[in-house]
Formats: sequence, structure tokens, C-alpha cells
Amino acid sequence: QAARQASPLRRVRSKLPPMLLMHGTTDRILPFETTRAFAKKMRRWFRRNDCRLIPYEGCGHSFFNFNVNPQLFEATITQMDKFLIEKGFIEPTPAAENDCAL
Repeated sequence: QAARQASPLRRVRSKLPPMLLMHGTTDRILPFETTRAFAKKMRRWFRRNDCRLIPYEGCGHSFFNFNVNPQLFEATITQMDKFLIEKGFIEPTPAAENDCAL
């Protein structure tokens, strides 16, 4: 009962901050369908909410951790950066600054 009350599905309302959800489709800890239902509810019932779901096919719960898969880690960081830049939360980094030597 307590878990149901704490579910994000029960907390959906209008005018929530923009959300980017990245979820592995084979997650056994939090089923992908739960996140899909949340995103759908956010978009359907409260059209002012910007909620984007990016599914990662065949990936489990911790797919985005660097020590699990460095390529997926980079892909999720890239998606987060794009989303935050688009929303105006961060500024794009000029390419020259990304080419620094260590």
C-alpha cells in the first residue's frame, strides 16, 4: 500500500518541470512499461508537461553506468546535454573547448 501511494503515477499533475526519461526495455527492477505508462499519462492528461521517454532496447536497469557500458554512458550523457540545452538550462559548449588535451 505504501509503495502504491509513493508511485510517481499517482503524483502526475499539470505544470511539472520538463522530464527526460531514459529506460532499458529489459529492466527487471523497474519494468519499462511502468515508465512508459508514466510518460503517457504525463503527455495525455496534462499537455503542458514536457515528458520524453527514450527507450534503450535490450538494456537492463544500470545500462547507463560507465563501468557497465562506456558507449551507452556517453549516449545518455549526450541525450541529457541535448535536452538541457534545448530547455535553456545549460549553454552549448563551443567545440574548441571540447578538444582540450589532458
